Amino acid sequence: PKVSNLIGGKFVESQSDLLIDVINP
Repeated sequence: PKVSNLIGGKFVESQSDLLIDVINP
């Protein structure tokens, strides 16, 4: 599954998929 995470302004891609979701607060 695709995981959306923003750590230190960096994108974290899920280990299963190469899709990256961006979270906008």
